[in-house]
Amino acid sequence: MSLLLPAGCVALALGGLPSAPDPAAAASDAERVFATYPTRTPLDNAKAMEAIVDRGDFPGRARVLAWLGTQYTALGDFDSAEHWLRRARAEYPDDVWGKRALLGLGQVAAQRRRYLQAESFFREAAAALSDERADALRRAEAAREAFYALLVFVAGWLAVAGFVARGVARGARGGGWALPFEVKLLAPLLACFVIMSIPTGADVRLCVGLMSAGTLLLLYSNALALRERPRWPWLHVLHGLISAAGVTYGAIYASGLTDAVMETLRLGAGR
Repeated sequence: MSLLLPAGCVALALGGLPSAPDPAAAASDAERVFATYPTRTPLDNAKAMEAIVDRGDFPGRARVLAWLGTQYTALGDFDSAEHWLRRARAEYPDDVWGKRALLGLGQVAAQRRRYLQAESFFREAAAALSDERADALRRAEAAREAFYALLVFVAGWLAVAGFVARGVARGARGGGWALPFEVKLLAPLLACFVIMSIPTGADVRLCVGLMSAGTLLLLYSNALALRERPRWPWLHVLHGLISAAGVTYGAIYASGLTDAVMETLRLGAGR
């Protein structure tokens, strides 16, 4: 009797042949996870779907890949979200869910403040999805506006840094470091603003705190710079106004209140 056994017999002897992927079973399992979603945590649902996706192709797999991307976006795991959205786009470029993954990729890029990349994804989605073209273009414009807002934020704080550095340089040259009258006058008032903001939300507290601290810093720097009677006092005033605008906008931007403030201004202008 030959000692050489067929490969199938060896596999059976070791525990059986590996079963071929069953697309219908995988699709059924995915639908079952969707149907019983509330019984698990969002992360457990994502892990369950990952195990199903790894079993191979099946009807609706493109939708599951895109869903994993949006799920991880909601969880704040942007690396995983980008991974699954890129897979959906790469593996199913002609499927509607592969095209919708572009919207998800744009959202992830926007969350990471990569606004130009987000705009590119949204415009690509507008070209690929005729039914969602208007929404994709609106998101692209919003990403472009967010990029400009970021530029204003950076420019404003650079102006503040330059203003403060000039005042510190004047003080270091022998002007002294005593607190000026303006700081002593407004410090208690700004402290009251900070205390009054405590019962509000975290975003408002952050905004008020940044504006108060920035205002005191600007006043102090301005007093140091003006102590030697500058040659062009109007230039100091202009610089101070620009820096104050930078502090105000920077505080609003950093606290995430830009949209709320703009909406309030639009409502006020419409009355």
